Order: sequence, then structure tokens, then C-alpha cells
Amino acid sequence: MILEEVNNFLDDKLELLQFEEWIYKTIELEKVIGQENYYFLLSFDYSPNDAHYKLKSYLLTDVTNEIEFAHWKVSRLLAEIDLNTSIKDLFSYCLENPNFLKGRKMKFKQLWSEKEIVINWTNEIKRFSWHNLENNVEVEFLDLGEYEDRYIYLVLNKKNEIWKAFDIVDKQEYFAKSLKEAFVKLILNRN
Repeated sequence: MILEEVNNFLDDKLELLQFEEWIYKTIELEKVIGQENYYFLLSFDYSPNDAHYKLKSYLLTDVTNEIEFAHWKVSRLLAEIDLNTSIKDLFSYCLENPNFLKGRKMKFKQLWSEKEIVINWTNEIKRFSWHNLENNVEVEFLDLGEYEDRYIYLVLNKKNEIWKAFDIVDKQEYFAKSLKEAFVKLILNRN
């Protein structure tokens, strides 16, 4: 519960003033984050223009870390759209259930920028094909969805790895070993 509020602040769900007030009234915070961190937060100057950034940096270095925060955020995002990523063979599952992503959309800000990522999941999962692919070739990639205004596609291969595909230039590149890891990378991307 305590670290939930820290993560809510890091996720911009709590304003700086709200977070400061929460720190002053949450005495049990000291037991969770340690005396030194607690005293730092009590004595921190919340008034400068760059206080939000400085506090965010401190929390991600001394109280938690980027990876823990990103995993927390991914869990929340997946729960919001009710997406089960624990399926062992996602590739086979997608072939058998091509409509399981229908009507789902993910929207989130990256941790260190104001950039908003919107993933539009495909209504019907099917083969991702490049312009020069013949129809009789075995299915190598499945189209899960796209972002960056349909420029970048998230595709799945038979090893259940997530790849990014760029349809305009007929290019694909390995992105992550799983869907959860792909979301973590998108959240932590600094571009």
C-alpha cells in the first residue's frame, strides 16, 4: 500500500503537493523506506520548478527503481484491459483465438517523457505480411497491434518473442522475449 502511493506519484497519478501531504501524514512510511529516505522526503524542498523531476529521480534511485516501477505499471495496464499474458504458447493461442484482443486499447506515458504511447490492438489476429510475402509461405509472424500512428507494429513469432515491424520499409527487428517485457521497454524508453 505504501509503495503503491510512491508508484502513483511516479506515474503522475498524484500531484507533487498531494504527495508531499501524504508523506507528512504517513508515519509508517519510515518503516518501509528506511529512516534516511524518510528524513530526506520530510526535508525535501517541494517548491522549486524542478522539484518533481528531482524527487522522481531520487525515488527511482533510492526508494525503488525503474524496473520495479515499470513492472508495477505493466501489471496495472494489463489489469485495466483484462489481458492475460501468462499464456505459455501465445502464438498458438492467437491462432486458435484470433479475436481475443478485439476492442482493447492501451494508453500510457513513458516514464521520463511526456510522450504518450497508444497501442491499438488488432480486432482479428492474423499473419503479418510484408508487401513481398507470398501467401503460401508458412506463417512466421502474427500481427498483434500497432502504435506510432500505424508506423510500428508489434508482431509475435513462433518462439513467442515480440518483434517490431515497420511495414513501410519491410523491416523487422527483435524487441522483447515476451509481451510483458515489451511493455516494460516501451515505458522505460527515453525517446
